[in-house]
Amino acid sequence: MEINVDYVMDPADLWAERFRNKGINKEHDPEAGISMSSRPMDKAENPDKQMESPTDPSKKEQLGEKEVGVVLPMISGSGDSPGDKGGNDGDPDPPPAEKFEISDPPHPDRRDSSDLNLPPREHWDNRFQFLLSAIGYAVDLSNVWRFPFLCYKNGGGAFLIPYFTTLIFGAMPIFFMEMCLGQFHRNGPVAVWEKMSPMFKGIGMASCFMAYIVAFYYNIIIGWSFFYLFSSFTSKLPWTSCFNDFNSENCWQITWDINATVSEDNSSLVDDVMSSDLTGLMSSQLLSTQPPSTRPANRTYDVKTSISSTMEFFERGMLELNKSSGLEDLGEVRWQLALCTFLTFTVLYFCLWKGVKSTGKVVYVTATLPYVIMTILLVRGVLLPGAEEGIRYFITPKIESLRNPKVWIDAAVQIFFSVGSGFGTHIAYASYNKFHNNCKRDCIITVIVNSFTSLFSGFVIFSYLGYMSLKTHKHIKDVATEGPGLVFIVYPEAIATLPGSVGWSVIFFFMLLALGLDSAFGGLESPLTGLRDELSCLLKYRYFRECLTLVIISSAFIFSLPCLTQGGMYVFTILDTFAAGTSIVFVVLCEVVAVSWFYGMPQFCADVEKMTGESPSMFWRVCWKFICPLLLTVVVISSIASYQPLTYETSQGKYKYPYYANVVGWGVACSSMLLVPGYVIYKLIRTRGSCRQRLALGISPQWEHEDIERTGHVKRFQRTHWMSL
Repeated sequence: MEINVDYVMDPADLWAERFRNKGINKEHDPEAGISMSSRPMDKAENPDKQMESPTDPSKKEQLGEKEVGVVLPMISGSGDSPGDKGGNDGDPDPPPAEKFEISDPPHPDRRDSSDLNLPPREHWDNRFQFLLSAIGYAVDLSNVWRFPFLCYKNGGGAFLIPYFTTLIFGAMPIFFMEMCLGQFHRNGPVAVWEKMSPMFKGIGMASCFMAYIVAFYYNIIIGWSFFYLFSSFTSKLPWTSCFNDFNSENCWQITWDINATVSEDNSSLVDDVMSSDLTGLMSSQLLSTQPPSTRPANRTYDVKTSISSTMEFFERGMLELNKSSGLEDLGEVRWQLALCTFLTFTVLYFCLWKGVKSTGKVVYVTATLPYVIMTILLVRGVLLPGAEEGIRYFITPKIESLRNPKVWIDAAVQIFFSVGSGFGTHIAYASYNKFHNNCKRDCIITVIVNSFTSLFSGFVIFSYLGYMSLKTHKHIKDVATEGPGLVFIVYPEAIATLPGSVGWSVIFFFMLLALGLDSAFGGLESPLTGLRDELSCLLKYRYFRECLTLVIISSAFIFSLPCLTQGGMYVFTILDTFAAGTSIVFVVLCEVVAVSWFYGMPQFCADVEKMTGESPSMFWRVCWKFICPLLLTVVVISSIASYQPLTYETSQGKYKYPYYANVVGWGVACSSMLLVPGYVIYKLIRTRGSCRQRLALGISPQWEHEDIERTGHVKRFQRTHWMSL
């Protein structure tokens, strides 16, 4: 029997309900040969949820959005016209009519691009929400605190050569691949492998697990931003003074002249102030109000012992790191930081609890606000004395540095981490797209915006570093740093010397909050979507998503508490080094190999063509199959070979981690990496049949399992599969 249907939803959803191996469901229609996704409802039971005819023009849009009714298999190639580019939001016409043959129902175990008996999947309200979410996740704090320093350290403008080379031939193709996987199969980072290559499901599990671990410490940085933001709402920034309770006798205010001695005489202090700006006057007024016992007697700047007031605020005022001797003495939980971090997780919960429906609205603010603030900061920065010299250090090319292999490794590591591949977030986000969304366009736009942001933030940061270099009479290399030290020590110090420093501080830390929250959304969406797909049987409960989000976020906050102790910075450093270092690059390597070699280029490119209307060019195919695996292998090997035992630099000296801390760190890294080979072994053991059949079923898509069991023919055992592009 043939049926002409005027409108078809997604070609990926060829069968919306799997057939059971042990007997057909009672609701199965034996005459039509199709299984309904749920029991047909009586009119009296639920008159609002009756199925509408897919041929009714008045119901097409509603049907496409809610995906109810009968979804029928499409005959391959029956409606692919050369000019059809898919059903993007801007396309005026729906997909063409198709003919379907439904007299021969599929085998119970045969599935193709349909989901694994999942209920209808929600969508982004529009494609801009997805694009902003992808940009917000890719553009994070590393664009501000890591890229500018790496660019300066590795040859200035010359660093852009290896940076863009690895971006074009490595990071961007992987980014595009992950978007295609999620959008075509419409599953999260775990369930997508169950369809493609069941044996590699451990890759998705490792991605979700790493994203979950990263939430333990990444969200603490957002908590620090809240702490600094709240501390900024004062008449005088607290990190500009050496007369707080937590300051030591070695503290040196940023407004004092390093070439003079600060005495107890107030008039002497005013003469010794580096400049007569507003902040300097405020410092002298503060000293005049201090009792004699709290004023410095005769304090002279010493390069070896003097510590800036901004450093002491970070280490002693916020972290209280001075009260901990190391990992063996973590001390008490800092309740102020715990409250700020709790606020962070609370914000994350209410932005994630409704899925993409809530996240998609928040990103309108969080993804765009940083650019407004960075523009304001840049305009102010370039007007400062010394800014030109700082920018010159940032962009001046040193071509000879390109002969150093470490420069290329740093560029590769930075761009892979900056794009955010391997955490499963891109797969999770793309799984909520419309099937015909142009994901290649979104991929290219995202990487362009990400790279632009890195360069733009470099100009912002180095304009202020040049100003600080002139202000403190230090070389730029002694001022520039990376990581938390840049945004919580150096930059606040520069801001504190400006007129209206309180306002500039509030603006800057608002920017950090927006950058951090966007990435935190994506990081937690990966395990949330992964568990949602695995626990799909619970989706019938009304508040399942809200409860799942609460469990994930609450547990992440509890596991973050060791990082909130007085010695929590030592724990933070272990997680930051190992949780997503070598392990994330290893998982991305496994992902690329599994898709391009086991799933196969012909199959993957056919999937992309069904979505976008065009097959990937030879550039993408060569990158996926050869260049990306080779590049990632080099990065994995170099990261292991260049490993150095953990240390942490404090104002009191260098803390060398005990040997067991390094073992624990590698244990954290291996806990995610071992999920990949571990699940391969598990799957081979659990699958029935001979060794050859087990391997064949493990590496083949589920919709090929029937043919493998019936005929023994395995496409992935043929030479043409491995050699084809």
